[in-house]
Amino acid sequence: MTATIKINGTDYVMSKDFQVAEGKMVFNDYQQFSLTPKGGVEGDTITIAFTPKMGESVEALTVTGDNTSLSLGNGITDNGDNTYTFTMPNENVTIGATFNFPANSNFTQDGNTYIIKNADGWDYFCQIMQYDASLDAFNGKISDESPVGHALMGKAVGEKVEVLLPTGQTVEYTVLAITHSAN
Repeated sequence: MTATIKINGTDYVMSKDFQVAEGKMVFNDYQQFSLTPKGGVEGDTITIAFTPKMGESVEALTVTGDNTSLSLGNGITDNGDNTYTFTMPNENVTIGATFNFPANSNFTQDGNTYIIKNADGWDYFCQIMQYDASLDAFNGKISDESPVGHALMGKAVGEKVEVLLPTGQTVEYTVLAITHSAN
């Protein structure tokens, strides 16, 4: 097989056996993961390195695409040293994860969904998002001048709001309930 490549007006002929391969991407929305490499061709080994931010651990890890569905023990190998590996499929894929936090009865994360169960969970959430924990939403003290409070003003149960955090990250909230305190 031969190919001709033109560089600066000069033709160069490649006459060795070669294969043209299209690289695919691995999409990662998690601060806790870094990828080496960030994509590849079918058959490449991709390494996911996990660095906890708040003492969390990986509960579940997936790699999915249109025709790909990998999970821990089913295509994703846990190397036992906070790294995981998988073989790159012939399509773009996305990493999914669920984490357990040290105070797992207070706070959980599933993808971009955060479930905050009490004040300790709120503290974890604020630390992870670099958000002002002094708002103390569990005691009804979220200010309408804060980004979250401002976004929630006038919203009804079931409505969703997006809030731009000081970190530059956008977080979506859904109003699950509205209660009024006596104070």
